[in-house]
Amino acid sequence: MRLPLPWLGLSIAGAIALAGCSGTKSFTPFAPSPSRLTTHAACPKPGKGVPLIIKDQSGLAASSLTLYFTSSNPKNLGQFQYLDAQGAMTLFAPGNEATAFPVAQCFPGTLGKAGAKFAFPLLPGGKIWIAFGKLTFKGAANGQFTAPTGWGKGQPGYDVPWDVVELSFNNPGIFVNLTRVDMLGLPLNLQVLPANKSEPFKQIGENLAQYPDILKAFVNNVPFNRSVVLAGTSKVPRIINPSHVEAFPDVFGSATFFAGGYLNKVVGYYKKPPQKIVYGTAYKGAYCPGSWQASSDGTHFIFTQGGSTTNIPVSLFTTNYIFADDPAPKYTPPSCAFLLDKILLQELNRGVAMTSAHPQDIPKTFYPKDQIDNQYACILHNYSLHYATYAFAFDDAADQASIIKNSAPTSVQLTIGAIPKTLPKPTTKQFCTANYK
Repeated sequence: MRLPLPWLGLSIAGAIALAGCSGTKSFTPFAPSPSRLTTHAACPKPGKGVPLIIKDQSGLAASSLTLYFTSSNPKNLGQFQYLDAQGAMTLFAPGNEATAFPVAQCFPGTLGKAGAKFAFPLLPGGKIWIAFGKLTFKGAANGQFTAPTGWGKGQPGYDVPWDVVELSFNNPGIFVNLTRVDMLGLPLNLQVLPANKSEPFKQIGENLAQYPDILKAFVNNVPFNRSVVLAGTSKVPRIINPSHVEAFPDVFGSATFFAGGYLNKVVGYYKKPPQKIVYGTAYKGAYCPGSWQASSDGTHFIFTQGGSTTNIPVSLFTTNYIFADDPAPKYTPPSCAFLLDKILLQELNRGVAMTSAHPQDIPKTFYPKDQIDNQYACILHNYSLHYATYAFAFDDAADQASIIKNSAPTSVQLTIGAIPKTLPKPTTKQFCTANYK
């Protein structure tokens, strides 16, 4: 999984009606299975730190709800560790595996009942993995591990309903994010108490009452309906970033989706600009300051600043590369080439690449009507609280991220929304347009 936030030290961020993509329908949630508590010789210790409270409205079997906690190693952020059965952080290594924390059996206080609560330490790159079933995190050499995925058939985690919350030490306090960079596995809301210490938002996540509308918006949006699957044997809906969808159509290049091909249109705009195209990079600091003039020769996007020139091949911008929004395979961060590529990727995702001034930071202009862009991101933003979510790797630009900072957290409260047992049937073809207010 790619983690989009620089604070992780990794490379991998009210009811809202969606214009043209809405129409609430009732649905039948999964009927809860009879309570079946898995037998454990002894409950693992929860660790010391911030207690977690979960309000589970999913309709899935509460007896299968399991937590895992991983983080970066504070002494070496390129290594990883897990919360073990003794409540201590243990470095991943060959032969070990992250400890499963069965919630109903061992931490009824986390489910709002009498008893112990699961607690997690404040560490860089902290992550709570929430699963209705068992996930596998196998240790490897040099503090590395294999994480589950939600999009590879037959791969670990594909058959299990699960999601993840990122909770990192913020010196002081906590930095929390609900990421949808790879997928939306479970509809979630999150708060950090006390609320008066939380900023910029008091609550983040999906608008849970409209989760059926999210699914409806996807199944009616061709070809982005391919992002929605019933995950493995669990048959629980999962919405996957198109960059993970096998053989996803070339929406940015093919003339099938935009007359002449959208990327060709963008290249033409850069070749014959109606006015000077400027990329401002000073906002990212001293490593790449100032303004760059942008143009194209048809095969490259060309950026110039004084005597410096950066040429980025047009061929690099495949549909999958745009959705993945990760310049790192081609350019090493921090560098001007990485930053310029990243800005262009952001704006192709948001449908605002054909503008004279970059970066574009006015959200109401994102995902314009009848234009090819990242419809996965458009739909998720429209149905998220404050329109804030991480729908691609650097979606934090222009304050679009679902984040909470809290300098003195006393608890984290997570709500898992109700999950329908079937997908809605397609009705009318829809195209998502930004609905920011």
